[in-house]
Amino acid sequence: MRLLLVNDDGFGAVGIKTLEEQLIVAGHEVLIVAPDSERSASGHGLSLFRDVTLTCHGKDRYSCSGFPADSTFMALHHIYKDNPPDLVISGINYGANLAQDTFYSGTVAAAREASFVNIPAIAVSLVVPFEKKSDSRVKYFSSAANYIVKFLSTEEYKKIPPRTILNINVPNLPDDQILPPKLGTLGFRKYGSFVEIHNGKYFIKGDYQGFEDRDGKSDCEIVETGHISVTALRYDLGVVNESIRAVICSKNK
Repeated sequence: MRLLLVNDDGFGAVGIKTLEEQLIVAGHEVLIVAPDSERSASGHGLSLFRDVTLTCHGKDRYSCSGFPADSTFMALHHIYKDNPPDLVISGINYGANLAQDTFYSGTVAAAREASFVNIPAIAVSLVVPFEKKSDSRVKYFSSAANYIVKFLSTEEYKKIPPRTILNINVPNLPDDQILPPKLGTLGFRKYGSFVEIHNGKYFIKGDYQGFEDRDGKSDCEIVETGHISVTALRYDLGVVNESIRAVICSKNK
C-alpha cells in the first residue's frame, strides 16, 4: 500500500518514526509530511493568512511549518496531488485522543482533512496516562504500530464510510497484554480548568479528574479495561436529534 503518515507531535517524533519503520518492514510504501515542531491541541487549523514552508528530508519525507491539517492539505493538494496515497494515517500520537479531546486534537484533524477529499484515514494514539507522560517507563509505540500493521493486512480500511475517520486509541501495554479492539462512542473526560499567571503571562491549564460512566460503551472506558478503542468520527456533527428538534421547531416559537 501507498501510505501517507502525518501527525501533530512533529516530524522527528518517536511515534511517527516507529510506525514508519514497522510499515516499511511490512512491505508498504511510506510517505511522510508532518509539522516541523510539536503542534498538539491545535485543532483543525489551516494557515490561510500566512505562508507555509516545506522542507525536504529525503525522498518522500517532508516537514511543514504549518498545522497538522496543513501537512495533510499540502500532501494531498500539492506534493502528491497526481499520485495520492491509498490511506492516510495520523500518529502515533504521544497520549490519548479520547472523548471531547478529539475536538482539540491536531492528530484527529490531520486525519479528518483527508476524509474531506474521500481518502480513507485513521488516527492512532498511545494512551499514556497524564501523570506518566514525563516518567521513565517504557512507551509501547511498537504495540500501537503492530496493531496498525495487522489492521491493514485485513484491508478492512476499505470499508471505512465516506467522510469518516477511525480514531484508534491503544493502551500503553506490551502486545501480549492488550485486549482486542472494541467499537465505542465518544465519552466525556473531566478536567479542573484554570489559568496560571507567571511573569505577567497567562497559561491555560487543566488537571485530569477522570471520566463519566457510560455503561462501559465509551472510548474512555474501553481503554481503561485494556482494550483498543476504535471510534468512528464523521464530519457531519449536525445530525438531527429529536430532542433538539422539539426545541427549534416548537409551536410556541
